[in-house]
Order: sequence, then C-alpha cells, then structure tokens
Amino acid sequence: MLVRTGRPAEADEVWRIYAKASDHVAAVAKRRADVALSHEDYLAALGATIEQALAVLADEAEAGPSPLDELLATEAMQSWLEDYCDDVASFSQRLKEAVAITSSTDRGRALTKLGGHARGAVGSTLLAIAAECYLEAGETDHAVALAREACRRCPWLTRAQSSLFAVAEHGITMGELENALASLPAHSGLYDPLADRCAAAARHDLALVYTRRVVELRPGDRVPLESLLRRAVASDHPEVVAEAVAQVVGVARPWRELGGALAKALDHLVTTDPRVALETASHILATTGPGDGELYNAIRRTAARAGDAVLELAATLGRAIGDEIDDEDRAAVYLEAVELSLAYGDVEAAAVHASRAAAHSGPVERLEAAIDKVSTAIGALDGGARSDARLSLARARAWAAEQRDATSAVEAWRVLGAMRWDLAADSIGAEEAFYVACSIEPDAGPYRYASDLAGRAGAPLAVPMIVERAVNAEHDGADPRLVAKLYAAAARVAADEGMTEAALDAAVAAVRTDPSRADAVAIVESIAEGEAGMQALNFVYDTLADAALGRYGYRAAHYRAARQLEKLAAYEDALRHAVNAFEAVPSVGASYAMLLRLAARAGNEAAAVNALTSVAASFPVEGKVAWLVRAAEVAQKSGVGAPLRLELLLKAFSLSPSVELVDQLRAVGTELVADGGDRASFIVERLERAAQAALDKLEGGAAASLAIALGVFAGTVLTNPGLAAKAVRRAVELDRHDADYEPILACVDAMAEAPEEARSLLEAVNEARADSDRPLAPGLKELTSKLYLSLSDLPPPSRPSQGAVFDTPTPSPTEEQPQPARGPDSGELVTARPPDDLTFDEMAPALDQDPDPDAAAFDEHLANLEDPERRPSDPEGIVKVTLPSHHPASSDPGSNGSSPVHTPPPTSDDADFSPESEAAARRRGDHAAIADMLGKKIAATENVEQRRLVRLRRAAVLEQRLGRLDEACRELDAILKECGEDPTALRYLADLSERRGYHARGAKLWLRASQQATDVDEKIRDVVRCCEALVADDRLETAKKLLDAARGLPQSPKLLRLRVAVARRMGDRPEVEKAKHELEALDPTIEGISRRPEDSEPPPNL
Repeated sequence: MLVRTGRPAEADEVWRIYAKASDHVAAVAKRRADVALSHEDYLAALGATIEQALAVLADEAEAGPSPLDELLATEAMQSWLEDYCDDVASFSQRLKEAVAITSSTDRGRALTKLGGHARGAVGSTLLAIAAECYLEAGETDHAVALAREACRRCPWLTRAQSSLFAVAEHGITMGELENALASLPAHSGLYDPLADRCAAAARHDLALVYTRRVVELRPGDRVPLESLLRRAVASDHPEVVAEAVAQVVGVARPWRELGGALAKALDHLVTTDPRVALETASHILATTGPGDGELYNAIRRTAARAGDAVLELAATLGRAIGDEIDDEDRAAVYLEAVELSLAYGDVEAAAVHASRAAAHSGPVERLEAAIDKVSTAIGALDGGARSDARLSLARARAWAAEQRDATSAVEAWRVLGAMRWDLAADSIGAEEAFYVACSIEPDAGPYRYASDLAGRAGAPLAVPMIVERAVNAEHDGADPRLVAKLYAAAARVAADEGMTEAALDAAVAAVRTDPSRADAVAIVESIAEGEAGMQALNFVYDTLADAALGRYGYRAAHYRAARQLEKLAAYEDALRHAVNAFEAVPSVGASYAMLLRLAARAGNEAAAVNALTSVAASFPVEGKVAWLVRAAEVAQKSGVGAPLRLELLLKAFSLSPSVELVDQLRAVGTELVADGGDRASFIVERLERAAQAALDKLEGGAAASLAIALGVFAGTVLTNPGLAAKAVRRAVELDRHDADYEPILACVDAMAEAPEEARSLLEAVNEARADSDRPLAPGLKELTSKLYLSLSDLPPPSRPSQGAVFDTPTPSPTEEQPQPARGPDSGELVTARPPDDLTFDEMAPALDQDPDPDAAAFDEHLANLEDPERRPSDPEGIVKVTLPSHHPASSDPGSNGSSPVHTPPPTSDDADFSPESEAAARRRGDHAAIADMLGKKIAATENVEQRRLVRLRRAAVLEQRLGRLDEACRELDAILKECGEDPTALRYLADLSERRGYHARGAKLWLRASQQATDVDEKIRDVVRCCEALVADDRLETAKKLLDAARGLPQSPKLLRLRVAVARRMGDRPEVEKAKHELEALDPTIEGISRRPEDSEPPPNL
C-alpha cells in the first residue's frame, strides 16, 4: 500500500521493522534489495544489502559469496556511487572490509570513518548503521551522537530517523522524536516511547493520545489496553476513565485478563464520581458480563456503594450463569442471589433462585435455611405470586431432598407433581415431576407413577402419557428394565379399565423391551382374544423363547405357548410352538405327546413328520433311525400316507438296515406296488437300489438274517428273483450254519426264474460247504435241494444252464449259441492235492485232431460282448473292475470292434501315466484314456512280472469298460508269449472264448489251464469247464475221453454230473446208470438227479 501511494522509503522501513520482529532479517533484506533495485532505488538497495550481509555474518551456518560483493560489482551501483564518493573502488573495498568485521565496536568505528568521507544520503545511511552497531555494543553515547549526525545530514532520510528512535531512551529529547515522526511510517514502536515520555513528564493528555494511537495500531492487544486504562486513571478525570473503559470493553474480543485493570478503574471511579462509576459498571455488565472474581467484586462494590441492589443482583446472576466459575460453585452464587432478592423484597425471585441453588446441589444446610426464609416470606404475597413461589419452593425442596434419602426425594417430587397439576394446571410439568420420582425408585416407581397419573388424568389420558414417556425413555437410552416396567404399568392401567387394544400394545412393548416381564405376559394371556390377541400371544411367546437361556428355557417358553394356545383352540399356532418345543429338546416325553396331539387336532401330521425328521439329523445313526421310524409311524396318519412313509423308511434303511425296517418296507412297498400307476416301476427300482446297497454293506454273522429278509423282500414285493438269489448268497457268505433260512423257502420258485443267479447261489453253497466241517443250516439244505429241483424242472428253451447245454440238441449253425455257465455242485469238494503223475497230455492231440472251423475267425477278430452280472473273465480276482461296459454287443465274428494293432503304442518323453493322471481319468469316466495310459506303462515297464500285471489290468479295462474284446485277447496272448503258461491269462482267455461262442478254442485253453493247477479243486474246476466247452461244441466223444482220463482224480459231484449228462447225450444207458450210482454213493443226501424214462430206452436220435 505504501509503495502504491508513492512512499517507498516508508514501505522499506516497514519491511525492516517486520524483519527484526520476526527474526527473518536476511531473507527480508534480500527481498528489500530486490524490490529497491527493481525501482532503481540504489540507496535502499545498499542499506538492505548491508543489513543482509550483517545477518549472514551473524549466522555462521550460512556460507557462500557475500551479497554486498555482488551488489557493489554491478555497473549500475558503481555508476550511482560516483555521485557520493571520490574513489568508488576504494570506497567499495573499505565498505566490504568494514561489514566483514565481527566486532560491533570495530565495525561501528569503520563505518563511522567511511560515512564521514561519503557524501549525502550514503554517508547518513552508513552513520545510522554505525549508530546501531555502537548500540549493540552498549556504547550509547557514540550511538546517540551518530544517530543525531545522521539526522542532521539528511533530515528526510527514514533510515536516519529510525536510528534516532532506536536510541530514544538514551537522552533523545521529545522534540527530536516528534520531528522524527514526520519521516517514519506509523507503528506502535514509535508511539510507546512517546507515551512513556509524556507520562513521565506528567503530560497525561499527550500520553493518552499516544496510547490511543498504539491501541489503534494494535487492536485487541492486551498490553496497550492496560496502558490505556492505567493512563486514564492517572489523568484523574472520571469522564476520561469512563471513555477508556468503554473503549476497552468495546473491542471485538475483550481479554479476560483485563478484569483486574477494569476493576481498578471502577474502584477509582466510585471514589471520584459514583454516578459515572454506576453507569460504567452497568455498561461493563451489559457488555462483557461480571467477568472473573476481581471484576465481579468491583461491580458489586460499586453497586453497593451506589445503593443499586438491582445492579448487584444482576451481577450475581450474571456470575451464576457465566462460564467463569465451575458448576459446583454456582449453587453458592444462587444462594447469594436468594439473600439479595429477599433484601430487595422479591420473594418470588428468591424462591426461583433457591430452586436453582438446589438444582446445582448446594450445601444442604444453607439450602434448607434459605428455603425456610423464603417460606416465611411467602405469606406476604398475593394469591398468584404465592402459587408461583410455592411451586418454585417445592421444586427447591425436591432437589434438596435428593441429597437426604430416596424416600424423601420421591415424596417431594410427587408433591411437586401434585402442586403443578393442581395449582398451575401444568399436566406436562406434573408428569415430568412424577417421572422423576419414578426414576429415583425404579423398582416400584413405575406403578406408583402410573397410579398418580391415572388418579389425576384418568386412564384414557394417563395410558398414552405413560406410553409416550416409555418411548422417550427408550429413545434416550434409559435402562430397558425401567422402560419395560413403564409399558407394563400402562398395560395394567389399560387392562383394569377395559382398554384391551391399548393394554395388548403396551404389554407387547413391555415384553419386547424386557422379556423377563412376567406380569406383562400374564396380562396378554388374560385379555388375548380374536386375531389381535393371537398375534400378541405369538409375539410374546416367540420373544420369550428367543430370550431364553439354553435349549431347556427355549422349550419351556414354546411349551407354555402351545398349552395356552391349545386352550384357546388355536391349534395351528399351538402346533407351531409345539414343533419348536420338541425340536429344542427332542425326547419321547410330554413335548412329543403334545406334538402328536396337536398335529392330529390341527389335521397337519406332516408338520410333526417334518419335526421328527429334522431332529433326527442331530442324533447318531441309532437315534436317526429311531426318529425316522417314529416319523414313518406318524406319516401313516397324514394325507400322503404311504409315499411319505416310504421316503422315511428308505432314509432310515440307508443309515442302518435291519430286519424290522425290511418288514416295514415290505408292508409299505406291497401297498404302493399294488396300487400300480406310473410310479410303481419307479418305486420298485428305488427299493431294489436300496436293497442292493444294503447287501453291499452287510458284515458279520448277525447280518445273515437281514440278508435273508432282503431276499424274501426281493422275491415277494419286488419280484426280482436275481436280487433274491444274490441276497441269499450274501447270507450264505455271512452265516451258513446258524441262520434261519426258512422264510426264503417260499421264494425258491421265484429264484429259479433267474437261473444264472440261482446257480451262482448253489455254487456259493457248495464252496461254503467245502470250506468248513460244520453242517449247513437245515433251512439252507432244504433251500438248495428245492432250488436244484426247480432248476431241473424248467423247460429246456428257458434255462441257459448246465442242463440246457447238456440236454438240448445241438443248435444249428445259424442259431446263436447260449453262453455256458458253471455247473452247480451240491456235494462236498475234495481239497487234497492232485497226484503228481496225473496228466492230460494225451487229450491235446485229440483236441487238435478235431476240426475247429472257428479257430481262424477267432484268431482274426472278436466281437464286443459284455457280462455285467459276474466276472468269470478274472477267475483269480487279479483285475478289479466293477462297472460294466456300455458298448453294444456284436454277434458278427468278423466285426472289428477296435484297432487291429494290439501292441501298445510306444512311450514318448512326455507320456503321462502317473497314478494321479489315471485317477483323474477315472473320475471323469475316460476309460479310453486309462487304456492308453496302461498301454504306455506296458511299453515303459521292463520287469516281466510287473508288465504281466499291467497287461491284465489293461485287458480288463478293454473288456469290461470299452468292449474291445479283440485287444483284450491280444493282451492275454502277449502274456502267454512272454510268461509262458500263465494260469490267470489262460483262464481269462478261455472264458472270453466261451462267451463269444468259440467253445473249441476255450476247451483247449481250459485244458492247458488244468495242467497249471496247484490243487485238486483248481484242476477239477478247469476240467469241468473244459468238458462243458466240449459239450457245448457238440464234441461228445472228446468230452467222454476227457472224463475217462479224469477218473484218476478224486471224484466230485461236478465230474459225476458231467458224466451223467454226456452219457445221456450219447445214449449210453449203462454209463448213465453207473454214473448215477457213483453220484448217489458219493453223497446219499444229494437230490436233483431225475430218473427219466428215456434212460431205460434208447434215444431216438442216437
């Protein structure tokens, strides 16, 4: 602003003063020099640069070229200096050397000499700087002389005048200072010395003028304001003091620290002019309040000496409401106000102040004394004022009573509420007083509070008021128990007055807030009716249950709800609570009985079934089954009946199969299957899957009874003879000695309809008989005999069994030949080792001499066939494959079901046949990938035995999973070429040959396998299979030769039955009789060899 108004020298001086005050001398001096050079003010630039150089010299941390050197080296500065010195170069050098001197005295002496030789403003500037250097060194005389000389040379120079003010305290006259003011910018540092000089010279008027100038220049600064008050008091003029006080309190933000100075000014005024003092005190009180203690006391002293009680009371109340004191000190101030009001004659105000003092918990003794004084003075008041004073006094008594005891406080607040209701018709204030009494004693207070309100307002008005108070208290964060009691009290009042809807709402709110409110629950139970009542009851009981501690509390709440709702005939709601009660603690007790009873009354047995089913999940297996069975019993009474019962029983059966469950499944299954319909086949399929899964899991001898029951179930209800036979076979595996097989005897004829499974059962029985010395169970023996008879009585076209192969004529070449099966054996097996000299080498030429029209075709191609029911192709159980192939069978012997290349592909460096890869392929069902992996593994395996096992696995995958029988046979041939006469590969390949219908090739392989047998049982089995293949190929002579060669073996029922069959087909009646006698002699108990009429007569075809 100074620069814009054409006063650059004063602007530079302001910058210099700011730099000294802010301790940024070097930075500000550099800025001053830059600005001065920009305006070509070389004198200001020189002075600023010298001060910058001095500041840099004082700050040892800064280093670098001197700013004075840079300035003096400029051409413009040198040209300007030519007007002020004779030798510019010498002057510049001496100036730089003087500034570089560290001693203030020496620097001042050097600058003085240099300034004496310089002319005009440059010399005056150097002398002013030298004066400040001497002042810094403490040589004031030299400093004053140089400052005066600088001002004498250039009176207009601002820098010289400022140096004069710097040494003003050291002998500079007032005239010199006043003359210097004309050349200096206005700032408080110039007027303070003048004011002090005037005050010292008793020129108070000028001191006030200069002090006001400082206040204007430093508005809001405490120090100038205090100086103003002090010098105004020193002037001894009341109007001047009042004017100074008004100026001080009129600033935008008066300082509280000025309270002491203002108090002294008031005390001075009250002694000189009480009227002005009273006006000034009123102005202070209205403007700033009573302030701190010193000012407050001064105002009260002023009011007391002036006789103004109103001002004294105002000051007291102002202090009571001000923020200068703490809350605990306000009560004492209000008690002072009580005394002042009584002295002034304002009894009503005294009562109000007494209540305020009590509200701030003043001393009880002083409070009661003040209340007594006010109570005595109330009698002199008129009616209206007396009522207001009594109300204020009652409020004071209530606040004071709280410091005594709770009982006195409750009664005092109730009295206050009654007075406000009766005297002032203040229902809101009365309700508030009643609520304060209620909150003091929260146990019994809510009901007393409700009674007080209802007694004065009536129930229709009191109930909404109580409810509103409870809502507000809840919103304000009050104790939930107190809020719930308020709601319960409102509910009680409403219920007593017949306000059913309001009572229900209040009671429900009480339970929602505090579920432990038993009185609110009782109110709901006593008045609940209609739909609203049922909703309230349900909400209350649900809330109680949710808030209960533990499962037993939860059950108790829902059990109580179910009982209560049952009494009200709300059976659906009662059933819901009964379900919750039962599910909380499931047991066969009161909650279970109530659940069944309510389910029946509500006609919703499905809800009970769902409850029983849901709780079953939390029990171990035995508990699950028990609850599912109970659910099935309940399901009989529901609308869905049998289907739901079937689901439950199947679930229980899948967890733990038992005979009892089978009996129940048989009953419900019979009912559902008898009904027929579209779902009958689906139900049968599900039952079959469940029975099969149970059979797979059976373990232990006790499970044989369950397997027998499953067999009866499969044979009677499911009409699945194959499954029935499998079940009985499983029973034989579990317990063939002690189990009761009588129930399954009725299903013999049914099982005969599945001859393959039936013969598998008979073989299992024969093998079991051979493995143990204990006799079979009687029922099992009877079952075996009847099953043999049933199989023998079947007509030839319908039974692809051993008898069919033996007894039926040889089919024509165009007919498809049936697959052979293993012959049944009902006799004891001989387990002795075969004699070492027993061989069948003489049979091989006989087989080779017989024509084999299918050999070439067999060696060239094999069609795809599968046998999903059993695994005869893996007799020793080496290869474990459980899933059947899904490739269609082919009856064309020339069809090529796969690639003709039987050698596995060679491995590559990146071939992956790791167990992890194989497992991944198995999970996704990619059996072709598994076969490829096994082929790679074969090629990478060097150990012959390991390679044999992998080839067996690959053959099984190719046959069972992919239906590629030709490749499977090639793998088996490869085993025989690499390992020689491997019995597993021989039997596997022989079985594949028979299944395809190439019986001659199969017979050769079975014969070779028999030569590798390690015990009698294996040799007999291989011989039997070889004979069966020969008979199936209609090579009866060769078969007879083989049986004759086998006479050296221990005879078994299988061999003897074969001899009977072969002799019968050849028409050799003597041989038939001989073989039958040998069979009966081997086992007199054996049955199933019929005496046919044609045995005594020659067959017509032979």
